[in-house]
Amino acid sequence: MKNLFKLVIAFVLILSVFTSFLTSTTEAASYTSYKLNPKKVYTYNSSGPEGD
Repeated sequence: MKNLFKLVIAFVLILSVFTSFLTSTTEAASYTSYKLNPKKVYTYNSSGPEGD
């Protein structure tokens, strides 16, 4: 009986860890965007040693 209880507790802990990872990565993916806004004009300047 004790072994069954330990097994159930271990399963619940592992399941809770996996679900927390899944929700955190899903939320991060839905809020982070690196796309450029097509309504804006972007300009870039080169200021390195090979500059203009």
